[in-house]
Amino acid sequence: MKLAVAQVQAERGNIQLNIKKHMEVIDLAINQNVDLIAFPELSLTGYEPKMAKELALLTNDARLAVFQEKSDLHNITICVGAPLREAQNVEIGLIIFQPNSTRKSYAKQLLHEDELPYFKPGVNETIIQLNDVKIAPAICYESMQAAHVNKAIASSADYYLVSVAKDQEGMDSADQWFTKIALNSELCVLVANSIGPCEDFVSAGASSVWHSKNKNIQKMSCNTEGILIWDTQTASASVFSI
Repeated sequence: MKLAVAQVQAERGNIQLNIKKHMEVIDLAINQNVDLIAFPELSLTGYEPKMAKELALLTNDARLAVFQEKSDLHNITICVGAPLREAQNVEIGLIIFQPNSTRKSYAKQLLHEDELPYFKPGVNETIIQLNDVKIAPAICYESMQAAHVNKAIASSADYYLVSVAKDQEGMDSADQWFTKIALNSELCVLVANSIGPCEDFVSAGASSVWHSKNKNIQKMSCNTEGILIWDTQTASASVFSI
């Protein structure tokens, strides 16, 4: 099985243009026979909390149909980041497209204090099942909290799939944290980070994988758009740029 994390630079607030970029990256993954690809936090809009309310999507938004079509046609699971409208609230969401299945979503449950004026926390647990492999999703800040990681471990997840928007300092902290997790649990951690300007910081890339019982295996550069693929059979990683 091949699992991929995507590293892209979003066009601020331009959902249609960002969908086009996503499709280019997904095609790259399909050419490499990837089974699952995950994008960074709020990848369809960019990490722009102040704009989230006006940009928020429903999971059945017609513009997202292209992802389901790709999923069905190429038997690939696709996870994209977007602000999601839930009743009168907006959540930081990950929309999950699986082949010939009803699309579902996961919403960030633990918010950073800077996000509280713009978002509400999600409440539902989600596990992505690929054959006999269990993948627990996480979104940025919550992945750095022991309580959230421990939930993934308690669920017997094989992989911790993390979508983030982090600057260099944040990725340095993540490197230390996920190295510790990999050394002390059976979780393999994959992180998809964006690159380029966000609302009030610059996202630093370095999308990475940490294999259980090992240190960081591979990371992308700070300015490359493309994918990092983890091959579960060979326990090896490779990078492909667009």
